[in-house]
Amino acid sequence: MGKLIVIEGVSDGVGKTTQVKELYNNLVNSGKEVVYHHFPSYGSVGASLVEEYLKGNLGKRDDIGPYAISSFYAVDRFYAYHNELKEALNSGKIVLLDRYTTSNLIYQGSLFEREKRDEFLDYITDYEYNRLGLKKPDLVIFLKLDKDFASTLRKNRDTEGVEGDINEKDNAFLDKVYDNSLYVADKYNFKIVECSKDGKLRSIDDISREIYSIVEGIIK
Repeated sequence: MGKLIVIEGVSDGVGKTTQVKELYNNLVNSGKEVVYHHFPSYGSVGASLVEEYLKGNLGKRDDIGPYAISSFYAVDRFYAYHNELKEALNSGKIVLLDRYTTSNLIYQGSLFEREKRDEFLDYITDYEYNRLGLKKPDLVIFLKLDKDFASTLRKNRDTEGVEGDINEKDNAFLDKVYDNSLYVADKYNFKIVECSKDGKLRSIDDISREIYSIVEGIIK
């Protein structure tokens, strides 16, 4: 069985997708067979409900509710896992994911008050890993950034002509997501990589080297 590695981030704009690509290239250059997948799987039939939700076509977030929203994302993963990722893992390949079930924990979990949040997190892990049969990650790397840095990067991303979805346009929601991401990372023992040091952003290469050294520990 191959290894399933997930890269998560404390916020959009933290450089998650960049670091996934860096890790993919480093693994391939070291001779590893790697399959990369980004969630949501935009353009895939499995992600159709996710896309409708993010466009706002299914109504407001509070009206839909976290259980329904989480199921949209879970169906996307189920489709991708049973049509591509499971076979890759069974053949011994490394599956590298930009987001996974972990994003449901972070995003939809942020919609609950603390006393109800753990109940929801337990529901998600049981539903996706046990009921749907998705593989639990062998490693989750979590890119952490101070809230002020994360907010600035998010705003810069907003000014680059990128049309945001209903989540990306809701700063109050994203602040809750930020706070919950730290809780989830601690609760599930994600491997945390600090993206800033001494009040400055670390370079892409510096972060990439740390991530690769962590991954080497589980693929040797």
